[in-house]
Amino acid sequence: MFSRRLSILLAIVIVGGLLSACSSGSSSDSDSWPSTDVIEVSSNTATSTESITGDKVTIINLWALWCAPCREELPRLQDVSTENSEILDVVGVNIGDDFGKTTAYIKEAGLTFPMYWDETGDLLTALKVPSVPATLAVNEDGDIIWIHLGALSASELETKVSDLASSSAQ
Repeated sequence: MFSRRLSILLAIVIVGGLLSACSSGSSSDSDSWPSTDVIEVSSNTATSTESITGDKVTIINLWALWCAPCREELPRLQDVSTENSEILDVVGVNIGDDFGKTTAYIKEAGLTFPMYWDETGDLLTALKVPSVPATLAVNEDGDIIWIHLGALSASELETKVSDLASSSAQ
């Protein structure tokens, strides 16, 4: 009898934990874009993440070389950057990879939007994001509009960019 009750209680705890850990993939728990130290890849200079955002909405992608979904997403983000530069900026932040390998990959993949390197993952910690890939949008005031955890499909990215374009036109 005790064993059965314990099993039921354990099942309830596990299911509850799983349900609370699941998300729709989008979140906006953080209010403001955090300030941490990163390296601007093209110039190899230290800067603050505060300098990443500017006078337009900025889509920021957190990625790593070991992450296959991240590498699949980056060309789509390159297209978004090229096709929408008048209304938004796109920025990438590599999390924790070797700097030399990161710069080589960026060149090899033909990525031309601004890239930053976060050696220690401080940005993930500040954003309370558990892992890459993660993509977020930050407005001109430094407020996080949305965070998407996990890879964005082409259609999801298109919808998010379209929504941003509609809101910036108003």
